Amino acid sequence: MAAPRNSRSLPKPKRTLAIFLILVVAAYALLASLDFTSDKGDDPVWKPRLGLDLQGGTRITLQAKTEGGGDPAADKLSEARGIIDQRVNATGVTEAEVTTQGGNQVIIEIPGANESGIVDQVGKTAQLRFRLVWGTGQSATAAADKKTAAAQQKIVDSVDWKKLSLDQLIAAETGGIASLPKGYEKATAALQQQLAAFQCTKNVAVEDVSSKPLVTCDPTTGEVQLLSPTVIEGTEVKEATQQYDTQQSQWVVSISLKGKATKVFDQVTEALTPSQMRFAIVLDGQSLSAPTSQAHILNGQSQISGSFNATSSKALADQLKYGALPLTFTLNGSSFEGPTLAGTQLKAGLVAGAIGMVLVIFYLLLYYRGLGLVAIGSLLAAAAVTYALVLLLGKGLG
Repeated sequence: MAAPRNSRSLPKPKRTLAIFLILVVAAYALLASLDFTSDKGDDPVWKPRLGLDLQGGTRITLQAKTEGGGDPAADKLSEARGIIDQRVNATGVTEAEVTTQGGNQVIIEIPGANESGIVDQVGKTAQLRFRLVWGTGQSATAAADKKTAAAQQKIVDSVDWKKLSLDQLIAAETGGIASLPKGYEKATAALQQQLAAFQCTKNVAVEDVSSKPLVTCDPTTGEVQLLSPTVIEGTEVKEATQQYDTQQSQWVVSISLKGKATKVFDQVTEALTPSQMRFAIVLDGQSLSAPTSQAHILNGQSQISGSFNATSSKALADQLKYGALPLTFTLNGSSFEGPTLAGTQLKAGLVAGAIGMVLVIFYLLLYYRGLGLVAIGSLLAAAAVTYALVLLLGKGLG
């Protein structure tokens, strides 16, 4: 004969129901506290947060290409997507989604307000390079014709600049560009011609190849510069932070170098400081600043100064912090997707849900009569729990 069941092991509906109600009340109490402590201008706590498909927002399409102009490898595109995702999040934008498409595009979708202005921050290659200043000049009144410019560049490309040691690159600044070894005379003459014929514009667009000299300019001053091949790459930046220089009353980006770059910077500043020579900090082919070396720096720490404000200095620090993009991107499209169609679909879904709920309630009452009220109560409880979870997840995870 089976032993009688212990009354203590029996389910206790009242206790279960009480625990359930306590959890539901706690969830809504938490929402109420979040609403009470939220800042003015924050999204309403009691309104579910909608995605791009339901509320509209910004859609930015970036087209990727390699240095040679071809389609990128899948791993490079994936690496670029991760860096762009970090940059987007660093701007303070929430709920953004960054994906790849078609093997050569990165899509940025940001629900809510029009955020197309961030494309300049997130899509820049951010190739930071330190170069020595071999010569300077003023912006030309008339640029060289394309045929002449191409001939000059061909001469520059005809020599192997990678063969030059760091000492030889430094000597070309401290002792003049004529001090370069034999075989570079025609190339240096072509560089001087490029320097004389360069027109400085607000948006400098030059091909910045790390291993070759560069003729570019600083748009803020109009100074045209002949720069050496790269002596330190931006990938050697260990840390980059935005700071306000109270002495100069301007925003700067403080950087800390790592690895071999610290030794190279040590050697460069040691050679340039006695004669107050200059080195240039170049970002995507544009000279940000070309300060004089005023001290022998041993620890690899320096500052990038220029015509920065609070926004642009933070953007540059974020770009350097998260790394340079391994690919070049061009803007293929930026649009604000309106919620007209999505809003219609949402409204239709809510109406259909309401009609379905009324039909279900009518059926329960018709078929189960009084017991149908229990089923209706469970539906309402499930709806209340689901709504609270949607609100909490939207607030906590976006």
